[in-house]
Amino acid sequence: FFWGAAAGVLGVAPIATGAWDSLLDEHDRTFALDLNGGSRPSTLFLGAWDAASAHLWGAAGEAANGSRGKARAAELQWSEVSPRREPRSRFHSLLLFELSLCDASLFGGISSFWQASVDTGSSCLALPADIFGNAFSWIPLVQCNFERAGIPPAQRGLDGIATAPGDDHSARRCWLNRSQLAAPLPDLTFRLAQTAPTLHLPLAALLLPVEADGGREFCIRSLAQQTASTMRYPTAVVLGTMALAPFVAVFDTSTDAQRVGLLPKWPGARTEELEAGKRWCAAHKQCVAQQTYVAKNNACTDPDCGRRYFYRLDEQMHACVPSQGFCVAAALILGSLALCEFLLQEGQIRFPRRVAALSAEADRRYAGRGSD
Repeated sequence: FFWGAAAGVLGVAPIATGAWDSLLDEHDRTFALDLNGGSRPSTLFLGAWDAASAHLWGAAGEAANGSRGKARAAELQWSEVSPRREPRSRFHSLLLFELSLCDASLFGGISSFWQASVDTGSSCLALPADIFGNAFSWIPLVQCNFERAGIPPAQRGLDGIATAPGDDHSARRCWLNRSQLAAPLPDLTFRLAQTAPTLHLPLAALLLPVEADGGREFCIRSLAQQTASTMRYPTAVVLGTMALAPFVAVFDTSTDAQRVGLLPKWPGARTEELEAGKRWCAAHKQCVAQQTYVAKNNACTDPDCGRRYFYRLDEQMHACVPSQGFCVAAALILGSLALCEFLLQEGQIRFPRRVAALSAEADRRYAGRGSD
């Protein structure tokens, strides 16, 4: 979107090349990217972050601008330090902690952090398929391509967003309808370290230009899960230029360790805007019976009745109920036990009586023989 047919920012990839390494060696192995769309120019600044902040927010020699630059420089959030990447690595990497939307972690209980890569050759924010589905389950009144294609719900996959049976999830798209363009959108929030302050990525910053029908597509892409034999490898989140645009991105390419820093371009209180965006979030699903609420995709899941012997799921009641075969077998077993109990009781009553009767008969016969 920003770069047209260009493959990205020249020299930004962490690949050891003579010219780029020489430039980095001369500038503390640090550079900053201020990416902008429209008429506002984008900037690639080589040098230490203090110098970059002074350049971006005013000359250091001016008292007011110098103080502002220092204050803004202090707001930069650094990612966790990662070991130097392989020489052929194409992207700078970092960890995203607690990626959330509408106060719900999109990672669920899988992990508190996720691997991410910075790709200036890509425009959009790219998410693994399951996280993509989790995100759009929280955004109401959007239209995705499975709806435009008229694909029935039964063929949409577990998260309701697959484009077709067997879809690899990489062709998913979602749009904001023309009637909803004025609606406030919530922010994606995340942290660059476990205890770092929260950063905000407005969803409004990820909307592509208005299309012919008046709608706007979200520049958010779904990535298929990579597989190798029976092992699954997590697919990294990709931060493209539109995902980086709300921030100034700083890259520390030190020899022993690397890290990425993000600084919001528009700091300050956005309380009213954030609250308005949260009110636009989807309403929490109301679970019934034995269902469990899952916050990551705002859904209710039925109980796993397979873990309980002789139980099945009643889809209408959303609860585990005894299976029909188990009920029949239980009735037969209980009936047999009751019958056995009845026969035992009858035997306990009749056997003493029979013994007593036989004993009395024997006594009478013995007494009759004695009188003779």
